[in-house]
Amino acid sequence: MTEAPTIRPGRDEDAEGFIALIGTATATWVAALIVAVIYGAIAGALALSGKNKLQEATPPAPQTVDTLKEDARWAKTLK
Repeated sequence: MTEAPTIRPGRDEDAEGFIALIGTATATWVAALIVAVIYGAIAGALALSGKNKLQEATPPAPQTVDTLKEDARWAKTLK
């Protein structure tokens, strides 16, 4: 008799668990698709949240902008 493999908690096992749970009621590929869509929606929401926080951040100091423009002009003269 062989022993069942030891399952260590982690992200992959969570996804496999969700797929197995949903897979009992539906086809496995449908379960995997459902989990992928849910993970994609969560990732999209987090990305949108991060984008909004970046847009709310304070703009760079005017001196920094001027220095970067000066550096760009200097770099063009090197060609």
